[in-house]
Amino acid sequence: LIEDINQKSKSCLDSLSNYQGLQLLSDVAEALSSVNELESILNVILTSATASQGLGFNRAFLFMYDNSDKVLKGHLAVGPASAEEAGYIWRELDSKRLSLPELFENENQKQNGSDKPLSNLIKDITINLNEESIISNACHNSQWVNLAEIESLDETTKNFAETIRTDKIALVPMVSKGRLTGLLAADNYITMEPISDNAIQLLQILANQGAVAMERAALYQEQKERNIQLEKMNTLIAESQEHLIKIEKMSVIGELTSSIAHELRNPLTIVGGFAGLMLKLNVTDEQLEYLNIITNEIKRAEAVLDQVLDFSKASKSDSKEIDFNILIENTMKLAISRQNYPDYKFPLSLEPIPLNIYGNYDQLSHAFYQFLRLIFDELIPSVRPEARVARNDTNAVLYIKLIPEIDNRDYLLKSLKQIFTTSKASQRLSILVAGEAIKFHGGNYGLSFDKEQNPTIYIEVPMVKEDRIE
Repeated sequence: LIEDINQKSKSCLDSLSNYQGLQLLSDVAEALSSVNELESILNVILTSATASQGLGFNRAFLFMYDNSDKVLKGHLAVGPASAEEAGYIWRELDSKRLSLPELFENENQKQNGSDKPLSNLIKDITINLNEESIISNACHNSQWVNLAEIESLDETTKNFAETIRTDKIALVPMVSKGRLTGLLAADNYITMEPISDNAIQLLQILANQGAVAMERAALYQEQKERNIQLEKMNTLIAESQEHLIKIEKMSVIGELTSSIAHELRNPLTIVGGFAGLMLKLNVTDEQLEYLNIITNEIKRAEAVLDQVLDFSKASKSDSKEIDFNILIENTMKLAISRQNYPDYKFPLSLEPIPLNIYGNYDQLSHAFYQFLRLIFDELIPSVRPEARVARNDTNAVLYIKLIPEIDNRDYLLKSLKQIFTTSKASQRLSILVAGEAIKFHGGNYGLSFDKEQNPTIYIEVPMVKEDRIE
């Protein structure tokens, strides 16, 4: 089948009735009112200019205006690159018999309604509107131009025509409320049909519709970005308020524990002093036993007060980024150096890569120390502990697996369940305070069991997010 596409009119505006012209503009206006994205708007404009159901030009080129540099830049283009491609495209479209609204919908469903080879043809074109040229005059005067009717072209316009391979082209500035937004160029490069003034006038109306829609899209995008920024700010404010509440809470806890510790230390010191004096007297064996119990319990109470005071001091340190591996390793060394079993092994496995967390180093070190101190003071040598650092999703976690002696399993489980019960009233004071420090940093702690019912203490702290706002 041989078809002469030169005889196939793709620009039939001269034969369009006024009703058809109004229907075309109505369809375009409806399509533009239903889209807010810039690329979708530009595709509607270019499709309207080139489709046989629209203005019927062979090709259309769109240039965006850069107000800061006062230049036009090539952006998108639609149309066939050759006569063979044109014949294939037009036959395919004719076979589908799509209406213009259906064609808009079909183009919007594509990833990009523009034709890449044709868009690449103009992507490097930049036209300086500060320089005198036919194109710059058309843009400044908001007046369309038919280059086919101009005998002599200036250098800028001539280079433009050579790039798109024809000087038979209509140039239509896109203007909204007196502001230039771009330039629409259209030609009949394939059919070589002349471009009528009637066709360019309708193209001008189409371009101005597009300019208004582009301005609306810019406002929509600006509002959209502003809403995103407001959401981020609201999220940041909420997080900041929550963080301030936590800081205030930790500050109150620090001050409260410090006051309580000092208030309790004075009577404990007095009681301990008198108990020490009585130990130097001649007392019965029964009295000696009671006095030793009093002295030991006072020492234990003072040790707890020392831990509380350590936490109070740690609350005044600044927060920073910390490698969880180093934090745990240093805290473990400190706990081992102060424990009562110098030869006891407490293996620790670290992660091979840094696990960065953010927080108060002294508070966190103190908190982890309390958990380790609990194991040394109350569980060893009845258990064999094994510690490892690991990453669990977005958290850095210290796991302390406790392998009990067979005879001590029931006692161990009972003690641990009491210590890690959800009832704060029955928890150890040191663990309660340490737990508050962990939770203050967004973490958590608790007790889990493996298949053999061996208990594992876990303490987790969230790792630093890459987009964390300082």
